[in-house]
Amino acid sequence: MSQIPVSAKQILKENGTGGFTLCSDTLESILGTDHADKPVIVISVTGTTDPGKTMIFDKMLRRLDPSTRSTDDRGGSTRGKDDRPSRNSGIELWPHLFPVTLPTGEEAVIALMDTQGAADDAPRSQAVQALATLLSSLQIFNVVDDLSDDVLEQLRQSIEFGQALSKSTDAPAFQKLMFLVHHWKATDEFPLGAAGGDHLVTKWLQNKRTDEQIEMVRQHIRDCFSVIQGFLLPLDPLRNGVSRSPSNLFEELSGIHYMELVSRLCNEVMALHPKYRELNQEALAPENLPIKVVAGERLTAGDLCRLITKYVELFSSEEPPKPEDMVYATIACLYPEVQTAKEQYVEAMASVFREGQPALNDDELMRQHKEATAKAEATFHAQKKTGNDSLVQNGLKILLKDIEKCFDDIDHENTGKRKKEEQAAEKKNNEGSQQYIIELVKTCTEMYINAMKAVADVDGFVTRDNLRRAHATAKENAMNKFDVRSKYHTVEWDSRFNLTCVIGARFRLIQHHNEVMKDAKNRQAVRDNMKAVEVALKTYRTVMSSTISGEGMNDDSIMGQHNRTLGAAVEIVESLHEGDEDTAEKYVQELKTLIGEEFKMIRYSHKS
Repeated sequence: MSQIPVSAKQILKENGTGGFTLCSDTLESILGTDHADKPVIVISVTGTTDPGKTMIFDKMLRRLDPSTRSTDDRGGSTRGKDDRPSRNSGIELWPHLFPVTLPTGEEAVIALMDTQGAADDAPRSQAVQALATLLSSLQIFNVVDDLSDDVLEQLRQSIEFGQALSKSTDAPAFQKLMFLVHHWKATDEFPLGAAGGDHLVTKWLQNKRTDEQIEMVRQHIRDCFSVIQGFLLPLDPLRNGVSRSPSNLFEELSGIHYMELVSRLCNEVMALHPKYRELNQEALAPENLPIKVVAGERLTAGDLCRLITKYVELFSSEEPPKPEDMVYATIACLYPEVQTAKEQYVEAMASVFREGQPALNDDELMRQHKEATAKAEATFHAQKKTGNDSLVQNGLKILLKDIEKCFDDIDHENTGKRKKEEQAAEKKNNEGSQQYIIELVKTCTEMYINAMKAVADVDGFVTRDNLRRAHATAKENAMNKFDVRSKYHTVEWDSRFNLTCVIGARFRLIQHHNEVMKDAKNRQAVRDNMKAVEVALKTYRTVMSSTISGEGMNDDSIMGQHNRTLGAAVEIVESLHEGDEDTAEKYVQELKTLIGEEFKMIRYSHKS
């Protein structure tokens, strides 16, 4: 029968920005199977990339299914030559879950995980190692020759996360860690196998380190793992009486159960070295395979799929996640009660803080927040929960932290909405005030004009002193009226000064008219000239008023319209004037001054 090459599937790879991305389709195809509801045992292979690592696990566990058989007759890796993945940092998951019956009779599945680049000296390698540690129930950490501080350095980020998880759950964060030392030479000090490996690890972890970070890992590693073991392997198993090549060790295993396979492997691996049989029993015997537990919860394959997805989100950026963020993500992922209660809070707040509704005042918003929070807490407590009291309390803390974050966002949005409403009200109030002031200036100007007409609009000449006294009285009355009625209206422009300018321009026109009347032989003609100015001024106001009320007018177009209308007003005076040209020109100049003051108010009215 032809052999079918099968390669491990990469579920996590570098994203090119210093973080990692998830191959979600691959992950779903492996974990989202018929075994999704079964408890899962996660065996990860980390550490050195020495061929010994490949031999033990790529040639044993990866032959649990006949499709995993290598096409390399010399016993090479189960990765075919064309299937060999790039050596970029990442995590591979074997494309099959392997069923196993535990001593209790419970059916479980094994997920086999391999790391790429976890032994490299780079931040990304520590991230890969940390992810593998977070996901494993049994981690086989491969080392060549001896244990060193480099191993502790590789585990530093893992231990930081483990400390945070242990503190939050009152239990070790991780389960089983085995240091597998290849090519062990000092057999006189520490014999090969599990006993020598355990003694080596114990002695290794007893020695204090001068480096603070390495010492931190040494001090806390046992707090983070339920079990830490060691195992020492010989220099080269293939030199110890192997009678058959590794490629001939396995026959067709179609439909074989895990237990039968392990039994047969135990017999075959004896041809390599007795210690490999011991390792097989130590690492792969069902009674030694721990179901993956996170925060006190036993995970199924489906849970593992969701947890991997959640963790990869944290490791998607160049900066590694903070331990507290990892704890939060873990508990939130495993506790749907947190998400359910949070969604209830969000819906409750959305019902009182809807788009298009006015902003709430601070007291009302806080009342709604407290009420929605109390209901969310009640929902959380009402749901059936598993795990210890510490874990439940941490779930509640995460819920309340989530709710506070939601409230901060709502409060920020509500504050922004209130500011916009206040600005709109202020703008509306200002627009009303500005329009009121513009109309008040016109009213006070008319008041002044009417008062002066009573003195100057007579058949005869008014003495200069009488005219100045009349002007002073009329101006004072007009300004007093303006001051009283504008007291509670604030505008950005100096409207009072504008009123004095308009009154001053009117008084100069009246003075000119009075001087002409003094020497005029035909006073009716002089009065006609004054009427021509009034007609021209009225025409200017009418045209400009209709212009600025239209849409699409900017400052330049208004200025252009002003110049054209001013020219038309001048033409009116010139066409209606009586008397000599010098007299008419004086009226024209006074008209231009008056229109200039009018235009100031028109421009401001348009801008406001």
